[in-house]
Formats: sequence, structure tokens, C-alpha cells
Amino acid sequence: MTTFEQNLKHLIEVHHGGNISQAAIAMSINRTQLSRYLNENTWPREAQLRRICAHFGVDARILLDPLEGADSQEQGQK
Repeated sequence: MTTFEQNLKHLIEVHHGGNISQAAIAMSINRTQLSRYLNENTWPREAQLRRICAHFGVDARILLDPLEGADSQEQGQK
């Protein structure tokens, strides 16, 4: 599983209780396509990536780096 898949699954779990259908509707992304991003090592096109980032209020880099690393960097800045 890629870092992108892990981080996206984590964000969906935190924000939507793991409900992929609810997340897809909220992001205006086809549920089947969102499932592909989560399970088939498929990368979203730019428009979908923007929607995902906007929905969760994150920069695209957060989806590419391990979340633990992002948490450590944030704590180090405080």
C-alpha cells in the first residue's frame, strides 16, 4: 500500500468514519474511482487531487509523506 493510499484512508476514517460513499459524495468524486485510489494504486488526476485536498483542508504533500512524519514536523515547529 502506498503512502497516498494510507493517508487518504486515514483522512476518510477521521472525517467520515471510514464511509467511502459519504466521502465520495462530499468530494464530488465517483465512489468507484475513490475506491480505486484506495485499493488499486491508482493516482487521481489533478482536478480530483485538488478536490481531495480542498475537502480535507490539506496540501497535496500531506498525502505523499507519511502522516507520522508530518505530525513530527508540526510538533517540532511548535
